[in-house]
Amino acid sequence: MVAATSEERRYGASRVEGYTCQQCGTPVRFPRYNDPGKLLETRRGRCGEWANCFTLVCISLGYFARYVLDFTDHVWTEVYSAAENRFLHLDSCEAALDSPSMYEVGWGKDLTYIFAFSKYGVTDVIKRYTVNFPKVLSRRTDMHENDLAGLIREMNSCPTVRRAWSGLDSPKTEETRWIFDTEQLELSLLGRGATRQLVDAEVRGRTSGDIAWRRRRGEVDEKGSEDVAGGEEDDERAKSGVTKGA
Repeated sequence: MVAATSEERRYGASRVEGYTCQQCGTPVRFPRYNDPGKLLETRRGRCGEWANCFTLVCISLGYFARYVLDFTDHVWTEVYSAAENRFLHLDSCEAALDSPSMYEVGWGKDLTYIFAFSKYGVTDVIKRYTVNFPKVLSRRTDMHENDLAGLIREMNSCPTVRRAWSGLDSPKTEETRWIFDTEQLELSLLGRGATRQLVDAEVRGRTSGDIAWRRRRGEVDEKGSEDVAGGEEDDERAKSGVTKGA
């Protein structure tokens, strides 16, 4: 990592990766911008940047969209479907729709914590993304589940979230609360073992990123698909001929 400039921090780049060209020795900076407007300008990034921009696009089109953070190193988007009366998983890096089990089943990840963020608060959505919640629960050791639930309630009562809710009229407030209440019922059923038929995208390995990088992470299937839908760290370095700096 290298120090961020004031201009980079202006667009949310608290982290800047530093690389050196293997051929000419030229230093290369990779600011991890969080401002989606800036990302639409640079058109450069990994899963975090992809999810950031894709969530922005969904919101701009009028969808209720959320940014989803997986503590085992991935991010994606959820969009509420009025037709389905539920949030749908959308991974823009993988071009995957409504395939929530893909990370655990297809990629082989040992999931722990997954949270969905919107201006109306944060939701613990891990039960949507696992087929074996008791096993996942045994790995969630960072804090007691009751303490985590209390922390989420505290976060959802912060001034920023309260202002977002206060900006809704009465019918929209009732509708949004119904969405969240219905989701809690869905998550409760999933946590008690409710099952569904897996789709093809959920049983294959990861397709985005350099194949060698995916293999090191253990996220490819037995065939080791060579498809690359979006660059990751090693893919970026391979294309630019750079080595990572301090």
